[in-house]
Amino acid sequence: MDENLIEHLPDGVLLIEDEAVRFASGRAAEVLGISVRRMTGAPLAEVLPADAAEVITRVLGGASSCTVRNLVWDRPSAARRVTVTGTPGPGPNQVVVVVVDAADPVGHAAAEGFRRRLAWLDSLAAGMAHEIRNPLGGIRGAAQLLRRDPEPADHDELTHLIIQEADRIDSLVEQLMGLTRPRPLKRAAVSLNALVHDEVALVRARFGRDPVSWDLDLDPSLPEVEGDPERLREAVGNLVRNAQEAAAGKVTVRTRIDAGGHLAGEGFDRGVSLRLEVTDDGPGIEPTQAAHLFDPFMTTKQEGSGLGLFVTRLAIEDHKGLIHIDPRPGLGARFSVVLSQHLPPSADAEAESDQRSARSLTLRLEPLT
Repeated sequence: MDENLIEHLPDGVLLIEDEAVRFASGRAAEVLGISVRRMTGAPLAEVLPADAAEVITRVLGGASSCTVRNLVWDRPSAARRVTVTGTPGPGPNQVVVVVVDAADPVGHAAAEGFRRRLAWLDSLAAGMAHEIRNPLGGIRGAAQLLRRDPEPADHDELTHLIIQEADRIDSLVEQLMGLTRPRPLKRAAVSLNALVHDEVALVRARFGRDPVSWDLDLDPSLPEVEGDPERLREAVGNLVRNAQEAAAGKVTVRTRIDAGGHLAGEGFDRGVSLRLEVTDDGPGIEPTQAAHLFDPFMTTKQEGSGLGLFVTRLAIEDHKGLIHIDPRPGLGARFSVVLSQHLPPSADAEAESDQRSARSLTLRLEPLT
């Protein structure tokens, strides 16, 4: 079995033998929130939801394939629900198991990613049409008044309105162009704690006498994370500002090393997982709204473009991280971000790794002893 090939699959792969994990891919570690090292050799019950045992039983009983969907998997830094598919393995009493993040509405498979982009483009088009229609109406109305040749004293006011609304459209188009341009990640060591301190300070300075109290529960032992400083700053800033605007009187920001431990992705050890939680004590979010909160131009606020959380999600996903929302109606919303300590190799590094793997790297699965 070619390890390099398996590590490039979009879904997680496990090889089960005698009710224990014989092999686990890096993607399986990401979905399940357990390191490859800890999964290898572990009993099946410690790695997959209990109901997944039925998949193994049926395949060993002669089924050519068996799938159980939307299994609850309540583990930090992991998918909240997983879909498990089993097929006969290459050896006796072996089952190949594919695990997919069923909770993420956009998924990780290429087909799901394509459908996600189509949905986002549809939302962007509808949102842009709605946002542009209002300033266009103002421009048209002002132009009609000018055409009627009003008093010269009114000219300055009307031309100012036209320029203002035209600038508004230009700003919207510029935001859209910024979202559609490729944004390769700049790699640097980033302190999440420092980002939180900086963004909270900016919010407090912006509002002067800030009516919100801030509880910063930041782990001083938190290691730096590899990532794009500006994009991570933008993501943290959006979460902090949203919490400040939604809070009744208090925002809690917490950082921790996540319990999931070391995770591997695409054959690369990505180090420990870091968790950031931003919680407000406001009214929370209705569950029906939460499902679409990361869509472009979706907002629960009276003002704002509705692009903040969309941009935040793009940034976290580009860092191969996870972002979740706990809407908590009546208690205040909680946003959680999980990032790995290291990014996967860059495209150039991956190409070099592929060449080396093609020459020499092969994984052989030996029988358990």
